[in-house]
Amino acid sequence: MKQSGNPPPVKFNLAPSQISALAEKLVQKANHGINEITSSVGPHEATFENTLLPLSQIENEIRGEIEVIVLLENVSPSAEIRAAAAEAFKAIQGALRSIYRFEAIFALVDAVVKNQDPQALDEESQRLLSDTHVACINMGLKLPAEERHRFEQTMERGTDLRATFIKNLAADPGSLWVHEHELEGMSRAMLDDMEQDEDGRRLIPLRTPMTSRVLSKCSNEETRKKVFLAKEYIHSDNAPLFRETILSRDESARMLGYSSYNHQLVSRRMMKSPEAVLNLLHDLSTKLRPLVESELKALGDLRADGGAIHFWDFHYYHDMMLRGHNISGELIAEYFPADFVLRRMLDIFEKLFHLEIVELLDRRDDEVWHEDVKIFTVKDLVDASFVGHLYMDLYPREGKYNHAANFTIRPVSGISKPDARSHGMVTSRIPFLSVKN
Repeated sequence: MKQSGNPPPVKFNLAPSQISALAEKLVQKANHGINEITSSVGPHEATFENTLLPLSQIENEIRGEIEVIVLLENVSPSAEIRAAAAEAFKAIQGALRSIYRFEAIFALVDAVVKNQDPQALDEESQRLLSDTHVACINMGLKLPAEERHRFEQTMERGTDLRATFIKNLAADPGSLWVHEHELEGMSRAMLDDMEQDEDGRRLIPLRTPMTSRVLSKCSNEETRKKVFLAKEYIHSDNAPLFRETILSRDESARMLGYSSYNHQLVSRRMMKSPEAVLNLLHDLSTKLRPLVESELKALGDLRADGGAIHFWDFHYYHDMMLRGHNISGELIAEYFPADFVLRRMLDIFEKLFHLEIVELLDRRDDEVWHEDVKIFTVKDLVDASFVGHLYMDLYPREGKYNHAANFTIRPVSGISKPDARSHGMVTSRIPFLSVKN
């Protein structure tokens, strides 16, 4: 049903040319916003209200649009749209970064930090001021000119690496052909779901839903090993990109005075230091080790030949352990078709948070990026106000992000415009179910 009086859903059927035009508009918006602030405010007049609030609103407006582009980059069925979205993200991300590496902006923010009475700001505003100041510093504005140039080159390279990495993830991960006799233990229904060639071999796409089935059900260890190792090597062209990303992030963090990129990240989070994180992990590891050893022994006891449990064995023997407790995932799945489970899950959220979640059955094609996508409107039952839209894209397909994910379209970080609530929140949930019911 269509909910009258609510803001319309976001339009996702953008053509490549529209994505490029949107990117250009957002870059211009960032540049115009910077010029407007720096031309009207000097360091001596800079306040939270005339500097930080406008900066935050500029970023919110841009991020409210860029998240649509990020989503399309990861889930659009069109390779052309994914490519255009990747280029658009790179341009917009560069514009966002330019806000915080503009010396005149840093001079204003720095003046507010030095002159603003912290007690005059609420906690959220204090956090925004501190984060913005650190963001400028983390863009290299305190570095000498020569080091700053190197730093900016490193940041730009990181953006390029990210775009290539995501593009590679959207590529076909490949597949394996195996003879049916190598798939002992798999049910006839599972085998019939797999493509078969003229030689009787079955096709195993190297995507998580299918590889998980094989690793859990196939009793042939060599087949499990073959599938596991093939899955581990998908998108192998990303390995050098990942390595370079790690090294470049470490280099840029050290240029800023941090001991590592990890240190740079956690210094603004609850744990504050890498040492605190490592101590927590070590404590958890120590406490959980007896349980881990006990469970690994229980799995090992299921192996008739007494051999070791390898990585490619874990799912198989774990599934065997569950069946020993009369737990059958396939049998359970028959009673929980996806649409039924989705509706019951939303019912739980309705009860917990006093919401009404209703599917838009007459949605238009331009409101989604693929025909499988479902849209739900969400209303707060306490005050009958519109909360936002929820998008659900349940099934795998070519070019789609190869894992479960959540993309938040709105709201975004920072302080929103006063009327932001009226636009509603928008989020997209990307589960990764194996087949349609």
